[in-house]
Parts: sequence; C-alpha cells; structure tokens
Amino acid sequence: MIFLCFAPLDFETTGSGAGLMERNTRIIVVDDQQDLCDQLAKLLLRSGKKNESLSLVQQMRARLLGNTSESEDSDAQSDEPSYIVDTAFQGEQAWEMVRKANLAGTPYAVAFIDMRMPPGWDGMRTAKSIREVDKDIEIVIMTAYADHDQKQISDTVGTPEKLLYIKKPFQAEEIYQLALSLTSKWSLESAEKIRRKWLEILLKGICKVKSSSVTENEHAYVSTLKSMIDFASAKGGFMIRREHAGNWTLQACSGLERASAISFMEENSKKLDECTAIRHFEGKYLLPMKKDGFFAILALIEEKTNNDPDWYKLLCLYIMAVVEELSWRENIVVQIARERNEAKFNLSEKLSPILRNIKKSSAQSGSQAETEKLADQAMELLATECKAPTVK
Repeated sequence: MIFLCFAPLDFETTGSGAGLMERNTRIIVVDDQQDLCDQLAKLLLRSGKKNESLSLVQQMRARLLGNTSESEDSDAQSDEPSYIVDTAFQGEQAWEMVRKANLAGTPYAVAFIDMRMPPGWDGMRTAKSIREVDKDIEIVIMTAYADHDQKQISDTVGTPEKLLYIKKPFQAEEIYQLALSLTSKWSLESAEKIRRKWLEILLKGICKVKSSSVTENEHAYVSTLKSMIDFASAKGGFMIRREHAGNWTLQACSGLERASAISFMEENSKKLDECTAIRHFEGKYLLPMKKDGFFAILALIEEKTNNDPDWYKLLCLYIMAVVEELSWRENIVVQIARERNEAKFNLSEKLSPILRNIKKSSAQSGSQAETEKLADQAMELLATECKAPTVK
C-alpha cells in the first residue's frame, strides 16, 4: 500500500506558492495617428471597468423588489477583465517594446496594428518583425484599405492561426470581443504549454529511474531528485531513506552541501519519522514516500509550488510511480543480498569438510607444511566471508 497525503497549504503565509494561471491582459496598440491610438487604448481600458450607471439601476431595482442578494451580486460582478494597454506610434517602436517585454518575462497577449503607418514600417512589416521575436502573440491587423490581400499578409507574417483582420471603422463591441477572446486564447495556450512542460519533466524522470540498473539505486534516487527540482523550479534538495534499523541515510543531494543535508537529517530524525503528509518544515518542502516497509523523504529548498490542480495531480502521480519503483528496487537489493549470503553459507558448509581433510592428511603424512598453512588460510577466509545470512 502506498501512503501519500497532501496537507493543505496556506500559500500566503508560506510565500512559496504561485496562484492559478491568470489571464494575460497585456495589449499593445500600434497606429501612427496618436489620437486614434489613444482612443483605442482608452476604449480597451474602459472595457474592464464596471458600468456604474447600470450597476446603480440594478441595485435600486433589487432593493425595490426586496432581493438583497441580487443587489450584493451586482456589486461583486465585473463585466470584463481589466486590460493593461501600451501604445506605439511607429512599427520600429512597437517591435522594440514587444522584444523588451518578452525579455522581461511579461509578454503581450495581443497586438492591434494599423496597416498604414508612414514614414516608417507599414503594418505588414511590423507584424512580421513582431512575429519573429514573439511566436505566441495574437495579431490583429486594422486597415481601411485593401493594400494587400489576406493571403499575402498571412504568408508574410506567418502563423495564420494567430492573425486576424478588422476593417476600419469598427464598432467598440468588436474591439471588446476581440480583446476578450484573444487574451483568453493566449492564456489558455500558455497554460497548456506549461502543463506539457511539467508532464515532460516528470516522464523523463520516471524513464531515467526505470532505465537505471537494479544494482545502481543511487542513480535512481539522483534522477528522482533532479526531476522534482526541475518540476518545482527549486534551488536544490536532497533525498533520504529510512533503513530497517530505523536510522536515516542520505541517498542523493543537489544544490546544497551534503553536510547540511546530513545535519538536518540527524537533528530532525524523530520528526522525520512522523512525517506522513507533504508539508513545509524548517524551510524545506517535504515529500514523504511510503509503501509497505519502504520509507523515503524528498526535501526541496526554495521551491515554487503552484495552486493549479493539474500541478498537484502530476506531483501525486509522479510520487506514486517513483515509490512503486524505488520500493521494488530496495526489495530486489535485499533479496540479492540474502541470496548471496545463503550461497556463501552453503559454499562454506561444502568446502569446510574438504579443507579439514586436506589439513588432516597433510599432518599425518608429515609432508608439505606449506599446504597445511594454505589450508588454514583458506578456512579462515571462508569463516570470515561466508557467514550465515543476516539480512532482516
């Protein structure tokens, strides 16, 4: 039976947790006419704000009808997300802003780009250049003219599934809908990429554990630790195992001194014995792994946990797979040791009489003192090496 418990974590107090993946609401508007650019930006900024007049009417209606819950709900509702909008008046400027945003780890989700922007880059060149530095950004081409057909623009810019067109003049509702749907699309795709990355890390880790030799358990522990460090974006960690005698031994260590890990293990031995659920302790994120007689703990340092349910599901599945593999390996090692000891014991039982006869025969004949000496050494070696099995 595998024991795996998750303790509820208060991420606000621990400071190590990351929230659920939030929608990226960063938008850049590119138009050479500053007044139109600013108007579009204001339009997007207002879209995330609550309609105060409508809210007031709803509250008055709810109170007149005696429905206080509806009034409270109307206060809490927000029509749309609030957007972060930046503006650029030339293509080169927009390209530089997108490039810097990517480097800073705060990419734009959507770019609204005008087609004609003299005297610099036109919309098609701007979109192409932006696509080269950001493969994921959703691009909306705004134009009042038919300078280029859509196929030409699509072939030039690339990634047609992330390219849309809108004709000027456009309605405010069109901009609202595009902003809402495209920021949601960007965020969902980004979340799926992150989840795929998590899955790849853990699958590679499991494959490494399973592919290592049964007699090389050290590599299995090292692979398990490295995969979990990558999965949790931790600074380092270590892995310890509880022996049959009740003492803890260090199996793997990365990102910190072995002496530090051993010191933690020895100072907290009793508390580690009682660790049955995933939790934070003394600045470590402890992941207990138990199955039947097997008990190990993986400790992470400065990890970045995540509130995403899929993150915890993958963590749980990974630990279950690793526990199954490691416990099986430890049982195999014990079994091999037992069989070797039994083989040595049987060999001793068979060879000892023969060697005694050789010694006795040499003594009676009075010859070959050297033979007697060798026989004594052989018997002494067998007595030392071929002991009865002591594995519990």
